[in-house]
Amino acid sequence: MAATAPYVSWDSPISVSMLTASRVTHGQLFTDGDRVLWTESRPYNAGRTAIVECDANGDLQDVTPDDFDARP
Repeated sequence: MAATAPYVSWDSPISVSMLTASRVTHGQLFTDGDRVLWTESRPYNAGRTAIVECDANGDLQDVTPDDFDARP
């Protein structure tokens, strides 16, 4: 028989970090001619903030190096 536990006191195999680990959030948006740039917060990359560029052809690339955090 299943037991009833008080609200938020039960054990769950799902954690907050599991839910947020892959959630990329987009921040500031900039334009520069035919380019659009924005910031991305990347939890899967130790919370690093990267600057991403989309060129006139629709190609995406990181502007910042992998080991650089653009967080202000």
